[in-house]
Amino acid sequence: MRPKDIQVSQFLNAKLCQFEIEIVRLPGLATPQNRLAFVSQLLESIHRIEYVKVISGQLPVNGRIRQISRNCIDPNQSVFDPLKAAVLEQSSGNHDNACWLVFLATHFGKNLHSGWALARNYYGQLGSGDIWDWHTIVADPKASRKWFRRNQIELFATGKFGNHRKYQSIDADKPNGTGDAIESYIEWVKKTGSHIQIIRDLHITHGQNPRTVFAEMYRQLDEVRSFGRTAKFDYLTMLGKLGLAPVEPGSTYMTGSTGPLDGARLLFGEPDGKPKTLDTHLISLGDILELPFSMQILEDALCNWQKSPAQFIPFRG
Repeated sequence: MRPKDIQVSQFLNAKLCQFEIEIVRLPGLATPQNRLAFVSQLLESIHRIEYVKVISGQLPVNGRIRQISRNCIDPNQSVFDPLKAAVLEQSSGNHDNACWLVFLATHFGKNLHSGWALARNYYGQLGSGDIWDWHTIVADPKASRKWFRRNQIELFATGKFGNHRKYQSIDADKPNGTGDAIESYIEWVKKTGSHIQIIRDLHITHGQNPRTVFAEMYRQLDEVRSFGRTAKFDYLTMLGKLGLAPVEPGSTYMTGSTGPLDGARLLFGEPDGKPKTLDTHLISLGDILELPFSMQILEDALCNWQKSPAQFIPFRG
């Protein structure tokens, strides 16, 4: 373990002890093995957030901002990465396309074996020379669905959905399939005109607190078909971490979750614990941790920890 990680682990342990003294006990961490595994998952979740901060230029490495290769924005290149592409598009002033790329990254996900292949081959229209960038697709949303009808079998043969989207359908016309998801997302954005206008309108109606804006956008995303609790949470947190929107979750949004809910019940020793009650405890824990995106750190760590509570196993899927 790196010296910095040792220091962070000690900090996390101290904060967990503080929480148990001031708020409520954590029966799930009663054994040294469970506590070590949970702290290791928290550390792993912190690393994931730091990675996004690094690629977006918000966190220097050895005093230098890491530069992203332009190949990452080219869907004809195997190194295409929709998140790095979003950073490049934002730096070029293409905010709408940057947010669109985050949507595609969320919808298709990164598969453990095929990586970003689905997002890459959709965005690059299977290497045809054209791309489904925001400018193209917003001009004629139904064109994408027509393209899907012709190419969905070939597209799905190139890769698989990520773990958070493993039950998603690639189908152009099936209810809540990819065709529905894309078209409804476009309609959601078009109602205000642009992604940045969504934020501006919410600042007028709901104020500028990042957690309040997150909550309202989370509610609005019910309009996007196939976007359930996990997709909405992942999409909005990524916008926030990349600096594309001033949003941050104010809770773990436990209602509707599976893995995080199981993890929270184990942590607090409440096998029948209600999501809202557990979320309240976790908000208090997040306040004590005082880390950027502490609620996502907890949500992610709980989901992975409950799969192996007595032994740290890194989950990459």
